[in-house]
Amino acid sequence: MVSDASKKKAAAKKAAAAAKRGGKSAAASSKAAAASKVPNGSAVDKVADGVGSLQISDRTCTGVLASHPQSRDIHIESLSLTFHGHDLIVDSELELNYGRRYGLLGLNGCGKSTLLSAIGCRELPIPDHMDIYHLSREIEASDMSSLEAVISCDEERLKLEKEVEMLAGEDGGGGEALDRIYERLEALDASTAEKRAAEILYGLGFNKQMQAKKTRDFSGGWRMRIALARALFMNPTILLLDEPTNHLDLEACVWLEETLKKFDRILVVVSHSQDFLNGVCTNIIHMQNKKLKFYTGNYDQYVQTRSELEENQMKQYKWEQEQIASMKEYIARFGHGSAKLARQAQSKEKTLAKMERGGLTEKVVKDKVLVFRFTDVGKLPPPVLQFVGVTFGYTPDNLIYKNLDFGVDLDSRIALVGPNGAGKSTLLKLMTGDLAPLDGMVRRHNHLRIAQFHQHLAEKLDLEMPALQYMMKEYIARFGHGSAKLARQAQSKEKTLAKMERGGLTEKVVKDKVLVFRFTDVGKLPPPVLQFVGVTFGYTPDNLIYKNLDFGVDLDSRIALVGPNGAGKSTLLKLMTGDLAPLDGMVRRHNHLRIAQFHQHLAEKLDLEMPALQYMMKEYPGNEEERMRAAIGKFGLSGKAQVMPMNNLSDGQRSRVIFAWLAWRQPHLLLLDEPTNHLDIETIDSLAEALNEWDGGLVLVSHDFRLINQVAEEIWVCENQAATRWEGDIMDFKQHLRSKTEFSD
Repeated sequence: MVSDASKKKAAAKKAAAAAKRGGKSAAASSKAAAASKVPNGSAVDKVADGVGSLQISDRTCTGVLASHPQSRDIHIESLSLTFHGHDLIVDSELELNYGRRYGLLGLNGCGKSTLLSAIGCRELPIPDHMDIYHLSREIEASDMSSLEAVISCDEERLKLEKEVEMLAGEDGGGGEALDRIYERLEALDASTAEKRAAEILYGLGFNKQMQAKKTRDFSGGWRMRIALARALFMNPTILLLDEPTNHLDLEACVWLEETLKKFDRILVVVSHSQDFLNGVCTNIIHMQNKKLKFYTGNYDQYVQTRSELEENQMKQYKWEQEQIASMKEYIARFGHGSAKLARQAQSKEKTLAKMERGGLTEKVVKDKVLVFRFTDVGKLPPPVLQFVGVTFGYTPDNLIYKNLDFGVDLDSRIALVGPNGAGKSTLLKLMTGDLAPLDGMVRRHNHLRIAQFHQHLAEKLDLEMPALQYMMKEYIARFGHGSAKLARQAQSKEKTLAKMERGGLTEKVVKDKVLVFRFTDVGKLPPPVLQFVGVTFGYTPDNLIYKNLDFGVDLDSRIALVGPNGAGKSTLLKLMTGDLAPLDGMVRRHNHLRIAQFHQHLAEKLDLEMPALQYMMKEYPGNEEERMRAAIGKFGLSGKAQVMPMNNLSDGQRSRVIFAWLAWRQPHLLLLDEPTNHLDIETIDSLAEALNEWDGGLVLVSHDFRLINQVAEEIWVCENQAATRWEGDIMDFKQHLRSKTEFSD
């Protein structure tokens, strides 16, 4: 059936053809030109209004539009971008072609998000007829339902229809401006709006009940999903996505990947997931050495092409350097010899000058390879952490897990997978002790140290502080009132801190450019170091998340928890740590087990006014500054980055501070809840390498298929009140999710 918009468009074209026979007035032309700017004032831009506005005064962006003002392609020359006085891009070019999907790559802190903000705020000369949506924050909490929040951009449709009436009544008929408006109206067709919005929300994990739920009743992560749904629903000319998979479970990641493959306008996406970039991107933009370099193809093709280009560049560079050295030697030896030799020397001197004027090939500068290192801490007898009949739910009426029985030891390498809400993060909190089971128990070895990374850790950073100052402050606060010895050490650190604050912090010269993550090996504990025995848990007894969990985790475990959001992955981690207690059953932990958990809320603990180095010294007083520097340096922060306030660090750099903080505790068991958010691709690879070399146990919750594939030996699916081992690897599980979404390759 032909839509109303299509009928109006056809009628308007006839009117325009009739108008052309009578000529077109200058006034009509000017009004048509004005109408072509309508989308810029539309709801698309209103949603992004103010995005990055808090930082505009700190950001300077210049460039010249080289493409035609009415073109759907963008070509900007002489592009320069400065942030806080630091040059991020200098005299480069930006080219975005209609119908292409670009992956924006670069090391943490190089300016990827800043560039997206500059584009989203129209600080670059982008034609007004091209509407932009920059997804950078969650949708505002309000009384609107999630479905209403997505389709509320209908105000744009009403405005555009008024413009159509105005243009159709003019002598010129609107021309190209009218065509663009009708194209936009078809994308916003009200007759299918609610259906399309519901389909998008469903793909992102919203069932019918959740679609009717008020946005203020959702967490920030779910409101970010609503904002993503709105971006896809609006279908703007230019869509800018910054880490869109950060708040998605694996199933939603697969759905988003398949959806974006069909995006036929201009997409620019920043993502740490190589798997996602391979599936979505047609082109790659690499930010390197303050330039934008363009490659055709997806991420794997970019890696191959870049390697070949750099190999050829180095061959040319070496040949030129050999020629230059040979000519300089000849000139030095024979420049003042016989007339014939002197003439030959002069000829070579001219050749050398010509080569220098024409530009010499630059030496290839390799990216800094960040290597993670975790300190080995020895072994504890397994299981170091044990779930015994653990049942948990946030209410007894809505259980997430029921009767969990398993153990985790220092050989465990576990990846938790499952949909959002299945309880992956909950499981981590049960492991750490952040959550207590409603039934059962979580046993932890008395000497077990657990470190957990989660999404909220960065919120704990004091962004106004340098990392060094923050670390010192943390340790003084923690140990300043301890034993006499610790108190004296804290006082000494306090004096050192005061001296640093008075005299300013000194930057250490770091010669090593290879950044390697390292975790300290901790030795073995007899398995299982952690054991779930009949663990049942729910936040209320009537709503169980897990029921009768029985399993063990040891130091050889490499487990990934997967499952939908809300299935209880993070809850399971909290049961492991002891943050949650089972409703029934028990979690046994080896007496010597040390658990460390990474989660997103750890960043909230950082004092961002402090430098990373000072923060580490505050958290762990009694240690020499050089030891703290080395500990932070293991995770890719060196030199100036260690002593500047952490609010000047990127999100990825703050995540490295958190890893350094966790690694110093020398855990036997690492619980990582979405550790890759804010990390660049090279850093994620380094993290994977460090985890594979480390001798402790691992339980991982991540939406990054590639990381899971690199480190996990077991896939546990969190759903239906259980954590069930998946028979196959993570790529088999991804194919399973793809088949569920009814997509085919």
